[in-house]
Amino acid sequence: MVINDYTQKTYKQTAKTKKRFALNGKKLIAALILLLVVLAGSQLALSNYLSTKGQRVWEIDQKAKSLEEESSSLRMEIAQNSSLKSIAQKALAVGLSRTNNFVYLKDRSPLAFRK
Repeated sequence: MVINDYTQKTYKQTAKTKKRFALNGKKLIAALILLLVVLAGSQLALSNYLSTKGQRVWEIDQKAKSLEEESSSLRMEIAQNSSLKSIAQKALAVGLSRTNNFVYLKDRSPLAFRK
């Protein structure tokens, strides 16, 4: 009889534990499903955010390349327009002429005086 009482108590405790675990198991599964949905939503939102930022970075990179090309082109144009040959041609075009008569100032006196 003692073994039978012990067995019945153990069986009742086991049944309560199984019932409690079954409820906790359902809660655990529901919590895991909820966590999975939250993580999937976060992944989707993060992917969307990063894809739009990636597009913006690509646009900025293209703009930077375009500006570098324009800068290079302008530097080349400046170099061509500031060459001595180009300056001489422009001087002739506005009426300046080449001279061989040079005037040197020997006196180191100032050219302009203060009043």
